[in-house]
Amino acid sequence: MAIDWGATLKLAATSGIAAAEGVLHTELAIVAPAAKAAFGALAQTAIEIEIERATFSPSDIKLLEDNQKLAVQNVLLGYQDIGIVVAEAAVAAAWDAIMAVVTTAAKTVI
Repeated sequence: MAIDWGATLKLAATSGIAAAEGVLHTELAIVAPAAKAAFGALAQTAIEIEIERATFSPSDIKLLEDNQKLAVQNVLLGYQDIGIVVAEAAVAAAWDAIMAVVTTAAKTVI
């Protein structure tokens, strides 16, 4: 059975946003337009890492993960109401939720 990466992307992005909402609370409404795109890109990066895991080195994976997390963090920091600690916590929560969806999807093929 093939993985439906499109459905996985949607679920991962939605899960990431929900996890970030647990940290951002009402601030999510302020950043929602830009944040949705950023969290979608974060989910896409997680999927690309999973798809290419066998060909990527650990350094490649860390570089991709760190760069995309920083990109999302920078989107959040563009809003005056969100500080660095909250942005970092929101991105970490989103990444964990996204990776849970992606790794679960990848395991369904085994």
